[in-house]
Order: sequence, then structure tokens, then C-alpha cells
Amino acid sequence: MTEPESIDELEIEPDMRSFRRIKILLISIGILSLLIVIAFSSITRIDASHVGIIVNLTGNSRGVAKTPVRTGWVFFNPITRQVIEFPLSIQNIVWTKSSTEGSTHNDSVTFSSIGGVVINCDISIAFHIDPSMSPKLFYRFYTSDLMSIANGYVRSTVREAFNSTASNMTISQIYGAKKSFLVERVARIVQKKLGAFGFVIDQITINGAFRLPEKVATAINLSIAAKETVIKEKYEIEIAKEKADQVVEKALGYSKAVKIRAKADEESYEIQKKLDPIFLQKLMLENWDGKLPVFMGSGANPLFNVSKYTK
Repeated sequence: MTEPESIDELEIEPDMRSFRRIKILLISIGILSLLIVIAFSSITRIDASHVGIIVNLTGNSRGVAKTPVRTGWVFFNPITRQVIEFPLSIQNIVWTKSSTEGSTHNDSVTFSSIGGVVINCDISIAFHIDPSMSPKLFYRFYTSDLMSIANGYVRSTVREAFNSTASNMTISQIYGAKKSFLVERVARIVQKKLGAFGFVIDQITINGAFRLPEKVATAINLSIAAKETVIKEKYEIEIAKEKADQVVEKALGYSKAVKIRAKADEESYEIQKKLDPIFLQKLMLENWDGKLPVFMGSGANPLFNVSKYTK
């Protein structure tokens, strides 16, 4: 017959069982928490205004997947894969000299004309990403920060396009009638170069006026003022000529009318002269009373009272 356990031993055994239960519970909670973390890190949602790409981190196919991921939930292994998102909305960037717009630095663009005149201006660009080209975009820059790409590579591309185009134009053309041609040409060059990486250029604009050397700006303004004066004088001459032509036309019309009226009066008079003797003879014959004409003096003509026939 065994001896009964001591009171201390009887008290320790329940405590050990409770400790084991607590330990198992804590381990279970830890495992469950880990599974929850893994589950949440293995799923992500691509919003409608974004496009996603898969980056394989291990294996023979490591690198950027060729097919982008569109809107919806995406399940992946966070240990072997990474999901990168790009916004699809239009991005507006301003590169200006002012520290109160865009960045706090001077981001304005400088280029030169064919004569070597240095031109500085503020540029704004609007672009968006072609979702089907997003894998190429990430493969080229290995970042999803479009602002960083825009203020770096895109800005350099725009500046080079301005330089290459403006170097074949005079300052008068750039400052004057061919300013729009310059911007359109730059936009085409930038689109051709950046389009290969998925950029779609919506608009490039020059904000405000060009900043030129003072002497050049003064000369151009004087030239513009002179041209405007010439244009104004030509316009005034054209107006005066038009008014003079109207006066001449009016005078010619009046003169022609007077001539026509005078000719009509003359013809009427001649006709009247021819018709009057015949008309009078007819009246006399119609009103003759059968008596012989009365003569006065030797060799006198017959005497008729003509006045009574012409009343």
C-alpha cells in the first residue's frame, strides 16, 4: 500500500495542468494570428483607377510578369511574389521657376534658338499610363512613383525635345507665329520616345510668356510694335480707298444718270420738232371751213388763226 502524496505535491499538479493549457492556448493564438497575417498579406485589391503588375521574386520566371492585373481581388504568395500598382488617372505636372507652384525648386525649362538666344519658360504636362504597357514601365524604371519618374526622366525628355526643335528655329519664329508649331513638335517627339514605356501624352503647354534676355526682348517688342503700326496704317489705307471708291461709284452713277436724262430730253425735243408741223397741218385740215385762205400783201402766205387750234 503506497503512501499518500503530500499536500504540496497535490497542489503543484493542478498548477502544471493549468500552465500547459495556457501555453497551448497562447501557441494556438500565435499560430492563428500568424495565419491571419499571412492571409491578409496574401490578398490585395486593385482599384478601378489603378492597374497592377506581378513581380516574381523567386524561381526561373523571376522578374516582371508580362500580363497586368486589372480591377479586383488578387491572391498571391507574399514570400515569392509582389504586387505593384500604377494609377491610371491623368497626372498633371508643372515645371515652373516660381517656388509657390509645383515644387519649391526652380524647375523651369531652358533651351536655345538657332541664333543661340537663351530662352526660359514654365512648362506643364498632362499624361496617363496605358494599362497594357504597365509591365514595361515598371521593368524600365523599377518604381511605381510616377511623380518621381515625371520629374526626372520625363522632364529631361521634354527639355531635350525643346532644344532639338528650337535649335532649328529663329527667335522671331519661336516668339511669334510658330510658337504653337514648337509645342506641337515637342509633344510628338516626347510621345514617340515615352510611348514605348506606356506613357500617353495628353497635353504639353507653355505657361505664361517666354523669359528672354532684356536686349532681345526689347528688340522683339519694338519690332512687333512697328509691324502693328504698319498693319494699322495698311488697314486705314484700305478703309480710305474703299470709301473713295464708293464716292467715285456714286459720282459716276449720278453723272451717268444726268447724261441719260439729257439725252432723253434732247431726243424728245427733236421728235417734238418733227411732229409739230405735221400735227398742226392735220388740225387745220380737220377744222377747215371750205373757204379759201386769206392773203395779206403781195406774195404773202395764207393767213390762218393757228392759236385757236393749239389751245
